[in-house]
Amino acid sequence: MKVDWPVARWQWGMDLLGRGISGYAVIGESCTIHASIQDALVRHGISVGESVTSVHVRSDDGELISDGMGEYRAIGSLLESDLLDWVSGKTLDLSSKFIVGSSVTYSWLSSRFDPKDDSIREPLAFLLSVNCIADYLIVTLETYIDAWMPFDLRGRSQPERYEFNAPRLASALLDISEIVGSETDPCELSKLARATETGVENLLDDDGCAEDVWFRYFG
Repeated sequence: MKVDWPVARWQWGMDLLGRGISGYAVIGESCTIHASIQDALVRHGISVGESVTSVHVRSDDGELISDGMGEYRAIGSLLESDLLDWVSGKTLDLSSKFIVGSSVTYSWLSSRFDPKDDSIREPLAFLLSVNCIADYLIVTLETYIDAWMPFDLRGRSQPERYEFNAPRLASALLDISEIVGSETDPCELSKLARATETGVENLLDDDGCAEDVWFRYFG
């Protein structure tokens, strides 16, 4: 089942200044991290088919320097060099004298989730973003489907789907943690499920059963 707001969200952080990364280099680092994570998500079947990547860059006074919405498309993984060439060649005049205040690189990802039919894809199943603010980088991964949980959002058991999907998500989260170099932070934000360091758990009612959150929020 799919909803219009995140079922679960995870984040990772990186101190750019501590690694000697600043200025224009934050744009490159954002693209590099994004491409590496995209590759990991492709390996685990979390990201399949075409994805659209956007790059937005603002100066330190808030001026929008680049708005690349919907410009860069890729089948499967993103090639870092291609993405960097696109950013520098089509959306940024790197000779301009400005200080990078923030850089956001993000992609909507389609995912495979059905254990019985490899051709089935769920569009817009994940949102991956890499946000550089000043000297700090934040990676955020959000899922909008319940295929990673033991029970769906209506509280119905889905053992085959869970056994097929949960290990792949757990492996992907671990890979992202290693790429960024920080522990996975499962955000306590969703009222639909509970994110963990390794996946997604259902919310439980007073009897310890998976809660029908779909009925509670969608009627």
